[in-house]
Amino acid sequence: MTVEPRGGANLIVRRITYMGKPGKDMMKWIKENSQVLRAVDGMRRVEFIRSRENPEVWGAYFYFNELKDLETYKTSGPYKDIVKSLSEYADMKKPITEEVFDYLEV
Repeated sequence: MTVEPRGGANLIVRRITYMGKPGKDMMKWIKENSQVLRAVDGMRRVEFIRSRENPEVWGAYFYFNELKDLETYKTSGPYKDIVKSLSEYADMKKPITEEVFDYLEV
């Protein structure tokens, strides 16, 4: 099997999930921050998710052009601002899952 990069670049997918704090409106946070996230350099797309089994679990898929774009984002000011604002809505004491994938177009 040969894996070809999309559009001349490796597409990187980051999946992250959080536990929402009881009584906090995560949809409000998503609406307030989605445009900031979508404007990040090197990010192609962001999609938000919510668990059907446990509605307190929220998350997102981030699609970056390359791994270096993800690494740059995680050291940027917008990332730090996002994490700070998210801590008001997500329980940072509970497990947070984060995985990074290569997108395989076969």
